[in-house]
Amino acid sequence: MISINQKGQASVFVLALIGIVLVATIFLYQSGRLTSEKMQLQNAADAAAFGAATLEARSLNFSAYTNRAMVANEVAVGQMVGMLSFVDELKTTGEYIDEYAGILEAATAWLFAIITVGDVIEGIISVIVEILEDIGSTITEVGEEAEQAMAAIASPVISGLSIINNVYSISQTAYHGATIVLVTTNIFQSLEDNVPGTTPFNMINLFDPDKPGAHLSDLGVLALVGHLPSYWQGYTKRYTPSKQKKKKESEEEKEKEKEDEELISKDERKIKNDRKRIADDQKTLGQDEKKYNAALKKIEADKKRLRLKRKNAIR
Repeated sequence: MISINQKGQASVFVLALIGIVLVATIFLYQSGRLTSEKMQLQNAADAAAFGAATLEARSLNFSAYTNRAMVANEVAVGQMVGMLSFVDELKTTGEYIDEYAGILEAATAWLFAIITVGDVIEGIISVIVEILEDIGSTITEVGEEAEQAMAAIASPVISGLSIINNVYSISQTAYHGATIVLVTTNIFQSLEDNVPGTTPFNMINLFDPDKPGAHLSDLGVLALVGHLPSYWQGYTKRYTPSKQKKKKESEEEKEKEKEDEELISKDERKIKNDRKRIADDQKTLGQDEKKYNAALKKIEADKKRLRLKRKNAIR
């Protein structure tokens, strides 16, 4: 039989167990919440990266397609120029045939004045000259008409294709600019769509760490700001032959100036070495001159001693 003093002993263990269960429940809840938030952030980051990559890929695809179109247009321009060159060559060929006919006529007339030939040969030569003149005149006329027709067709076609290529180029630049805007808005829109409670994109609170929901870190914003200019600079270059020629000429001039500076520097070093050598030679010459003067003095002294010895010997 349980006494009154023994009642309630199990409540201590029950209370302790309840505390442990509450702590475990809170821990599980917080862990689940953190895991859910982590998954939301991961999904938002993946969606933002995928969306940005997709937009940039579409922009590059557009550039690739329009580049192919521009190449095709340039090929068409080249074909037009080739056709103009062909008809011009056709007209020139007719003129050459006329000149050859005139040369043949003059040469045969000079030859027939020297030697006597039959009327048959003269007639044959005359017929050949007439045929050549007719062929040359016909080809020249056809070439002139074809040249006029091709010029009338080629000029507007070439101008139109050039305008189309300029439109393609401008559209590429505009598409790249729109892509930069879309990439930026897509990143923040992905955060809003995948993380509940995220505040809409606003430049005012862009760097506010206390704003609710998910947002880019300062490092993320700097990375985005650094990426977009590199994307623009790397894929929006226009090729202009005149500018490329000037750039090449400028580079050649700089290279030539560099070579000239190296030659001048080399000549200056050579002049400096020559001056140093001349100075050394002058120094050596001065030393030799001193030695020569000393030797002369010694010779004079020896002569004086010899004179004194002779005088003493005579006495």
